[in-house]
Amino acid sequence: MQPLVSPAPAAARTKWWIGAALCAITLAAYANSFGMGLALDAPLIVLKDTRIRAATAGNLGLILHQDYWWPSFVSGLYRPVATVSFLLNYAILGNGENATGYHWVNFLLHLGNVWLVYVLSLRLLKRTWPAFFAAALWAVHPIGTESVTNVVGRSDLLAAMSVLGGLLLFVRSPALRGLRLGLVAAALFAVATVGVFSKENAAILLGLMLLWDVSFGIGDWRRGVAIRAPAYAAAMASLALLWWVRQRVFDALPLPEFPFVDNPLVATGSWPARLTAIKVIGLDLWLLVCPLHLSCDRSYNQIPVAGWADIFAWLALAAPRRPRLPQLCFLVLAAFLMTNKVWAPQYVIWLVPL
Repeated sequence: MQPLVSPAPAAARTKWWIGAALCAITLAAYANSFGMGLALDAPLIVLKDTRIRAATAGNLGLILHQDYWWPSFVSGLYRPVATVSFLLNYAILGNGENATGYHWVNFLLHLGNVWLVYVLSLRLLKRTWPAFFAAALWAVHPIGTESVTNVVGRSDLLAAMSVLGGLLLFVRSPALRGLRLGLVAAALFAVATVGVFSKENAAILLGLMLLWDVSFGIGDWRRGVAIRAPAYAAAMASLALLWWVRQRVFDALPLPEFPFVDNPLVATGSWPARLTAIKVIGLDLWLLVCPLHLSCDRSYNQIPVAGWADIFAWLALAAPRRPRLPQLCFLVLAAFLMTNKVWAPQYVIWLVPL
């Protein structure tokens, strides 16, 4: 007996239902964010930044030639894409000082990342429902609250979208040849550039690309290198462009100041500082499993500097061992690579049983 519904339309309907379900889950988790207002760093980044009040060539020039925190102080951060996105809200969409529009843009970016996580998880896990669970977990995990609910978390959302989209382009590139491979490399360069000019830690894309090849292999190395070379070159070119632009911008600005109370590790010995950084990675991973006592900004000495007898630091150092399953290898090592707390939602797939 012939099936009443052909497999292709059924699969298409399943995709639509999954997309709609993920949208509903994400909206349910963040429906209360639209009335949040401009909290934490947003009053400085949005309300005091006169560059975003009108879409003019002069303001775009200031965005490209000044620090992210201009005019408040020089921080050493350069995120023109994030600042342009605030200009889009303030001047072009007409949101001004009304925070609701900013929150909607953050929500839509987060939803886009949820869908990207589903597609990447499906590629990685090869099964629909584990991939759906991974994306749903990304959507609602409380560790991502700061990035979505805080308007200034937009830089994290843009960077995450760049990394997820860039990695998807990369893993699909071996099936392409000739002009199509060149177009994918060009798209990868554009995506990676948007990411690193949104937030610096999008540079992790290059490391994840290499980790993907280490975990899953590239077959014959000569053929693999020839196919992968354009993608790696594109990712490295985006980092070279970031380095060049940063040099030109910050050479003309005062030296940034890093207060001791903001980062005690700058005045700590070399090995204790590095051991503490590893300990923080372990604490970030623990928050994925047990997301209690979350904080948008840890206070001075809230995480004490690690000593040689600090068991949590050594446990974190022991975490990134290579598992036997290539999928688990990729996820565990990717989790260890992503050291910034705001990247934690990017590796919630690590919690999915394989």
